[in-house]
Amino acid sequence: TWDSDTLYEFIYERGYESLFDAKLLTFHSHVSIVYAYLLVLFKLFFHNIRTGYFVLNALCIIAASFGMLFLLRNIVPGKKNRSYIIAGIMFMLSPWVCGMSTYHMYDYYIWCLFPLLILYALQKNWIGFFAAGVLITFSKTTGLVVFGSACIGVLAVDAWSYIKAYEGFLGTLKKLLSDIKYWCFLCVLIVFTLFFKLGISPETQFEDTVIGFDAAHTFHQMKLFTFANFIWIFVACSIILLIRLFITKKTVLGEEQKKALMILLISDAVFFVSNCLIITYRMPRYMDSHIAAVYVFAAVFFLSMDNVKVSNILMSVITAVTFIAGFRMIDPLSLAIFSPMDVGTHRIVDFEMTDHPSLEDSIVCNREYYSYEIVLGKALTYVMDSRSPDDGIMFSLGDQALTWGFAGGRYSYNYKDGKKFFEEFYDKKIGGMANGYSYDYYETDDMIPYDMQYIFPNETVKEAAYESNAGTFWYIYMPTLNCSKEQEIYNDFNVVSEEQFTFRGWQMNCIRFSSK
Repeated sequence: TWDSDTLYEFIYERGYESLFDAKLLTFHSHVSIVYAYLLVLFKLFFHNIRTGYFVLNALCIIAASFGMLFLLRNIVPGKKNRSYIIAGIMFMLSPWVCGMSTYHMYDYYIWCLFPLLILYALQKNWIGFFAAGVLITFSKTTGLVVFGSACIGVLAVDAWSYIKAYEGFLGTLKKLLSDIKYWCFLCVLIVFTLFFKLGISPETQFEDTVIGFDAAHTFHQMKLFTFANFIWIFVACSIILLIRLFITKKTVLGEEQKKALMILLISDAVFFVSNCLIITYRMPRYMDSHIAAVYVFAAVFFLSMDNVKVSNILMSVITAVTFIAGFRMIDPLSLAIFSPMDVGTHRIVDFEMTDHPSLEDSIVCNREYYSYEIVLGKALTYVMDSRSPDDGIMFSLGDQALTWGFAGGRYSYNYKDGKKFFEEFYDKKIGGMANGYSYDYYETDDMIPYDMQYIFPNETVKEAAYESNAGTFWYIYMPTLNCSKEQEIYNDFNVVSEEQFTFRGWQMNCIRFSSK
């Protein structure tokens, strides 16, 4: 789902020619060349996009696993394999890797590759560094910020080394300009800009993005980067490590290892500042490289402890807690600092996006969105098994202005400018909405088309019913997020029945009603 879902629907009808169309490969202002190439090639190779997505995410997890493991072995050498494995598992079983392993998005791809990028910088393997950097840069526009931040980190560390060697300003500048890797950095930026310009069109603009300083946005980013779903544990460990390493000097590492951590620190700082100055949607998945960075710092902190047994126990306990957080929001600080919302008998956290809030984007920092898809699938299955062909299907989420998960409607920000009716597909194989699972909509009998009528926050159910030709309606809603619109149905219509569906504390109701 999310970006990759929309991307693939966009290029689905095309074949190999999609790989040579800059307009297609620059999608939603994202230079998605690498990601799009992989999706198209996997579709052609496996003849099934769901398999292709699985393979792509599996490769991301493998990259994250090996990148983190070998990076830690290089930064803190001489430890037992057990300690490295526990430290690596702490990242692999986190909400960000394990908890989001079945979602499909550019951002997941980026933060899984990021440990490899830092590993190659530590090893001075610049070919590997550029290979990983190109994979990151040309998969999403924010990937350029991630790779660019890492390049700035490398540049700053090299410049400081030359200055310490008494090269002076001119000597330092001469050495930097004579180093071919910095010209390669520049080439990546030029090529990226070229593709961006080739692919730009009125349909691929950053409509809601501005560059500048906004105190409220910066404050929110500080909260998000510090407190989202137990990330505060790793931020705290990172701060302690850096203090012990560079100020009190109670943690001892080699010069090359310190340089690698400085590259990581500078990269993360530049990335954070960029996120503050580029004012756009606020959502957990936009933290990209910051997620991997704080996990690296925290793992180095634990591996540097003198008492190996205590270190392993602490990492194991944190792993167990954050693994659970990959399926349920249990972080007390996230629940206290952000906006908790009831979705039945369970509470989720709305991370407070800016304009056009979408809960599906705001809550996606673990597996919880899957629970929403399951409970929605139960309600849809009930409707599809019981309805007549001419019946109308309605859906709303009260104050939420987006359709939250329905294909085609995710960008209908308001009733005035947005669409109200969307063609959807019910997949009999999975017993739920086809969006995000199968794209062969028109090629299988398992796909049942239906029209979804969305009720926007500023209209009534009576207004929505008036615009439809149906006599009988099925209204799907979440009671806790619905602004009590169901009361309008009980007041103004003839209610035939109401059913309730639950899954892991989430609740979805469906009312069948007709005109009085």
